[in-house]
Amino acid sequence: MSFDSTTRIPASNLKQVLESYLASKHGLKLKNDFPPYSADPSPKGTEQLTVIFPVYNAESFLDEALHGIRKQTYRNFRVLAINDGSTDGSLEILKRHASEDSRIDIIRRENHGLVRTLNEALKRVNTPLVARHDADDYSPPDRFEKQVRHFESNPKTGVLGTSFLVSKPTWSYGEYAPLRHRQILEHFAFRNCMAHGSIMARTEVLKKAGGYSEAPEVHHVEDFDLWVRCAGISMIENLPEILYVYRDHVQNVSSRNIDIQIQGATRIAAESKRKLIQKAGSLRDLMDCLFEFRKFYSSDPYALSRKQQFSVALKENARILKKSGKKIGAALRTRLVEASQTGK
Repeated sequence: MSFDSTTRIPASNLKQVLESYLASKHGLKLKNDFPPYSADPSPKGTEQLTVIFPVYNAESFLDEALHGIRKQTYRNFRVLAINDGSTDGSLEILKRHASEDSRIDIIRRENHGLVRTLNEALKRVNTPLVARHDADDYSPPDRFEKQVRHFESNPKTGVLGTSFLVSKPTWSYGEYAPLRHRQILEHFAFRNCMAHGSIMARTEVLKKAGGYSEAPEVHHVEDFDLWVRCAGISMIENLPEILYVYRDHVQNVSSRNIDIQIQGATRIAAESKRKLIQKAGSLRDLMDCLFEFRKFYSSDPYALSRKQQFSVALKENARILKKSGKKIGAALRTRLVEASQTGK
């Protein structure tokens, strides 16, 4: 699978964006037989899933995000919404939805920032499963159900993401994530391939991993750092279906802190590379991994940027390999040099 960069869909309503994408690219229809809002939820204290839902000045997008959550076909969950000192109308929107749906719990306080908010929420979770959702994104109605069923069938899985749709102001594209634990570890050597908002996890795994780090060096890439740590104690996977729509706009954290994110992600990826090299069965296995990564992202809508990243990664790996004492065969060396120069 690879990125699908050919679809240009105006990003008005995320549900409409997802419907248009599925219809145009795959001939599929989004399931519309949503359960009514008034469907009887599970009694308090019997929920199996907690949705961590941080909110900060998200009034423009909050209704759509909450509608998507409330109409999930899987019903046995609670929403832990932490209003992180919003100064717009976010709190009023949260209160309205909470008055209509008893599964939504609101915590109101001054602004502490995203990472502290996530850790505060995680400490409050007492359900076996926990999911993330951003206040400006959208989940189709079968997301939670598919993830919960996967956990039920795969007891070794600790963290589970999904493929997702990126919705920009004027167009959208689908991002298909690597699925299996080994594939994900290989991709971690280059970038984070798990969409934070799409994640569902076993609560005990996130807590055992220590939650989100507040260290300055992983600021704005705290999710990538956590998934790498989780991978050391549990299986991590992605579902192939697009079950999350990420809204890419100028106000979100990623857009406002892209340079800091790149720096932090580069450091985490470098450490992942070293671990991958240490565990590689052979040098050829490692190089095959590198070239498979390039192939996976060959049709990325940011193809030039990805090729440049790949070239840098190859050169960096050559240095790491040299330091580790591993020898590079002549043919493999030629292949490495060519790829670092051309990105092919």
